Amino acid sequence: MTAAKAPVKPRSGAARRGKSARGGKGKSSGRLMMTVVPLFLILCIVTCLGFLTLMGYRTVTASSFFEMKKIEVRGVNRVSREDVERIVKLETAKSGVWNANLDSIRVEVEKLPFVKSAAVSRVLPDGVRVNVTERAARAVVHLNSGDFWVDDDAQILGRAEKNDLRGENILRGWDEAKTDKAQRDNQERVRLFLRVRTRQRDWHFNLARRQPDCEISLKLTGF
Repeated sequence: MTAAKAPVKPRSGAARRGKSARGGKGKSSGRLMMTVVPLFLILCIVTCLGFLTLMGYRTVTASSFFEMKKIEVRGVNRVSREDVERIVKLETAKSGVWNANLDSIRVEVEKLPFVKSAAVSRVLPDGVRVNVTERAARAVVHLNSGDFWVDDDAQILGRAEKNDLRGENILRGWDEAKTDKAQRDNQERVRLFLRVRTRQRDWHFNLARRQPDCEISLKLTGF
């Protein structure tokens, strides 16, 4: 006589839900790994490619191919061409033409006497071009340290040599204080000086045309 089999108890709802939850967590973890790992590999590849590209760029731009060999300076008359070239050579000695800081070159050139503005550009592969706009020397002013040229903005440009003073009227009464008010007053002095000088020369020209045998010499010493 065989023993009767014990009836199988049906699983409770809590047990079925627990197994289902464990199975869901396993599937979610697998999907997460399948997403994260490829992204991580792609990121590593992109980073390596970027690093190699950067190193290659630095190697190429620092090569002798871009070494500065030619300097072109335009628009200089009173400005020293040698001074401009010296600035460019100093700024490109280590960087070469491609990596040269053009704005730094411009700033240094604009510090030179008689320079109003400068534009700097590359002439690849081995050249730099500097276009200079000079300040126009409009009048000679007398200062405590001597006679100097100034422009329309009352900027001191440089010392006036003896040869420059021939036939030039000299503006006196210059305010040498380093203030905004002094700068504005000096600009007004220059403006009035130029107006008077223009009228003086026109009067001199008209008088000389009417009386060609008359020799006239005038000197404006200030206001």
